Amino acid sequence: DLLLPGQLRAMVGLAIACHGGLLPEEYLDAALGDESLLSVPEVPPGTLCFAECTYLKNVHYMLQPILDGPTAHAWRYKVRQHILERLSRGELEKWYSDELVPSIPAMLAAHAAGRALPSQPAVSQSAPDVYHAVLQLLREADSSGRWPGISMRREKVIKGSTLSEHGGGGGSFTVGSMPPPLQQPTANSQFRELMLRAFELERALMPERPPSSTIAINKHAQFLPHVDSGAGAGQGISMIVGLGDYSGGELVVEGTAHDIRYKPMEFNGWTQRHWTLPFKGERFSLVWFTPLGCEDMPGLGIARSADKSPGYCDRASSVAPGVVSRRDMGEHTTGLPCVRLANGLQLPQLSFGTFQIGSAETCEAKIIAALEAGFRSFDTAFLYRNEVELGKALQRWQDSCKQPQGSLPACSHVFVTSKCPPSEMSFEKAQQACKTSLERLGRETLDLYLIHWPALPKRPHASDEHRVARHQTWRALEKLYREGFVRAIGVSNFTDVHLSQLLEDGIEVLPMVNQIEVHPVCVPADTIDFCAAHGIVVQAYAPLGGGPQSNTARAGGTNGTHLLLSHPTVCDIAKECSCSASQDAQDP
Repeated sequence: DLLLPGQLRAMVGLAIACHGGLLPEEYLDAALGDESLLSVPEVPPGTLCFAECTYLKNVHYMLQPILDGPTAHAWRYKVRQHILERLSRGELEKWYSDELVPSIPAMLAAHAAGRALPSQPAVSQSAPDVYHAVLQLLREADSSGRWPGISMRREKVIKGSTLSEHGGGGGSFTVGSMPPPLQQPTANSQFRELMLRAFELERALMPERPPSSTIAINKHAQFLPHVDSGAGAGQGISMIVGLGDYSGGELVVEGTAHDIRYKPMEFNGWTQRHWTLPFKGERFSLVWFTPLGCEDMPGLGIARSADKSPGYCDRASSVAPGVVSRRDMGEHTTGLPCVRLANGLQLPQLSFGTFQIGSAETCEAKIIAALEAGFRSFDTAFLYRNEVELGKALQRWQDSCKQPQGSLPACSHVFVTSKCPPSEMSFEKAQQACKTSLERLGRETLDLYLIHWPALPKRPHASDEHRVARHQTWRALEKLYREGFVRAIGVSNFTDVHLSQLLEDGIEVLPMVNQIEVHPVCVPADTIDFCAAHGIVVQAYAPLGGGPQSNTARAGGTNGTHLLLSHPTVCDIAKECSCSASQDAQDP
């Protein structure tokens, strides 16, 4: 009752390759197994009756009369004739010779690499200084005989033969926080020093990264292809690093292998498929993350309190005295209060907008001045034509913040938002627009990427092209998010109708942000209510009315800022509070 897009074409292509002797039978077993993700040839579209389908079992009986009727029979006959016509033109033979046969050597090589142990012996060399304490504590925990048993859920995503429970030497446990009402990990009290040093290691490796609440500690375990789930599923970016004397054991994320031995990397474990290649030797790994519900339970604060207190409380709802909340830590990192997005990323509540900031000559200086004034979040767009200047200013600022040893203090992290313009709204063009923005900004990753406007340029307002373009562009943003080019995705200027249509058209990731004009004389209640009901954060632009180009101004034919700041209610409250009208308008 479920065929994913391309699944049936891949199954038929695999059968043809194996039946023709191009691939061995063991490739079929591996491709359908759970230890790796292998490339599978897909027959051309239009050569099968079904490409994809999904329907619930409890409606089969409702469909059957329709499928047995004359309309369905006529449709099936038409489809078969279409397929026969395509096959008569030699399309399947052309695919076989031009696509399938040339791809076989790479497929066989990938199969061999994924199942074979590394040929070289385990690498034995001194760990970088920053890892010494944690590696020593991991080895002590491994040899102590006190390594905790693995949870049933995590056991399902690790190759059984590598686990201690099945005769191997592997295992995995968690330290830090778990979301209420779950009990806190018992390893918090068993391995207090390891927990403390591991959370401190995260700060040393990536000081600009928001502090995690939880760590998965793994030894000699080969993970199978999976996406993370379980308690708190849905949170944001994980960080992983490998330690020990081993060879092989690369982390594969969506088919790309990464050497993580003393090379920390971030990835989205909740959306990106990942697994471990075979390895030789002593392999430990640490994975830092924050489950949903643990945003106010940062692991470093809990570890420090537990290390100082013999009476460390083990209840899920407890926060030990002196623990700084995740929001407080967000203030420390960015200098501003933050709002948590649906994937756990912290969005600063106040951002510096760069629309109409001025000429290229003055833009960079204004950005530096904003940074010196305390701003740590900047909003730009493809259309603003100042991404290059913003990138240069941020680089200058970070260069000036570098400490003697070359690392950056946590307070130097800057949150950057950019947007896909209406002219680039399509699946392919939107991806390229994002990559162009990254290149202009001089960054590898954007913190937040938005669809700038819900409509294509120069199209009739009632055209169906707008809705199609919104959906195609959102699919592009989902792909950018899965591939790690952006840390969060959202929309701008969307109404509740646009958002509802987007959900109806079928999406995998809900928008995390909707950036719209909001201030006391512009309160789009229906859109705000829709966003609240679906966990979408509303980010307000034009908080002072937006001047003559705001939506309020266009609707009322006046200057939006003048309309807001001269409003009798705003002026009366400002007078009563002994503040200016602009201060009153922005006071939450």
